[in-house]
Amino acid sequence: PLMQQLDPENKLNKFGFDISWSRVRYGHAHALKHDQKLTLFTANLFDITLPDNSIDIIYTSHSLEPNGGNEKNALKELYRVANFYIVLLEPDYEGGSPEAKERMNKHGYVKNLAQHATELGYDVVSDRSFEVFINPLNSTRLTIIRKKSNTRNAPEFVCPITKTPLLKINGHWYSKETGLLYPEIDGIPCLLEHHAILATQYLIFNS
Repeated sequence: PLMQQLDPENKLNKFGFDISWSRVRYGHAHALKHDQKLTLFTANLFDITLPDNSIDIIYTSHSLEPNGGNEKNALKELYRVANFYIVLLEPDYEGGSPEAKERMNKHGYVKNLAQHATELGYDVVSDRSFEVFINPLNSTRLTIIRKKSNTRNAPEFVCPITKTPLLKINGHWYSKETGLLYPEIDGIPCLLEHHAILATQYLIFNS
């Protein structure tokens, strides 16, 4: 629904990822059902397979949620990839009730994202409780971080280990620098580090 509002004519390049192939596959089917053109792939939040300064606006909706204790590492990786803005809709620990805070602590949810971003030297332009949420024990906080990058890179897939470009060959993704091959299943690139296949001679057989 958000993409239909932002991009009803499907003119924007839109990317999305999850660590689970099955979640991405459901997202792919859902996007097709609603005529939304998306580039979806599997990746690790802490090793996003996109270049520095390649995505104009990064958006999360309770996606960082289960990564309590790793807030700074998550923010660093999002900031690396971002070009202009990071828009975070994540659990509102700061504005939550005592019951909500107890639940968030129990589940290991992220908290104090604006504080962590400020400590990292990032420009937090908005941080407030968000009026739309489903579960009162897991209300939402809106945090917006602004970034002014000096360079702008194309949003192409890179190796999660080396961050060097991947080549698409015979429907799969290959890193010349490392000799690693990443599979693509049902049109979804699988770009987690542990998905890599050692194939140093792949180009010899697939030129």
